[in-house]
Amino acid sequence: MHVLFISQYFTPEVGATQTRIHEFARAGVAAGHRVTVLTEFPNHPHGRIPPEYRGKIFTREVGVSPGAFRAARDRPSARIVRPRRPADPADPVGRA
Repeated sequence: MHVLFISQYFTPEVGATQTRIHEFARAGVAAGHRVTVLTEFPNHPHGRIPPEYRGKIFTREVGVSPGAFRAARDRPSARIVRPRRPADPADPVGRA
């Protein structure tokens, strides 16, 4: 089965939602499912995008392997897709 998680928040940010989605994705991969996480660039709670994401329209990452966050070549892992969304330090919740 292909599982798609859509969440505004995801690791490396810290919080309940981020941890929950990460663990759901990891459990899905461990159960043998193909998992994709669609999320935005990290910017919670301060509203600033980290330098490694700046200037990009989107990123595709690999992570959430059953044994560790960083995927090894011989370990199945989830796909993480991050499209850019404007971040505003004056409005870190994204109401703008």
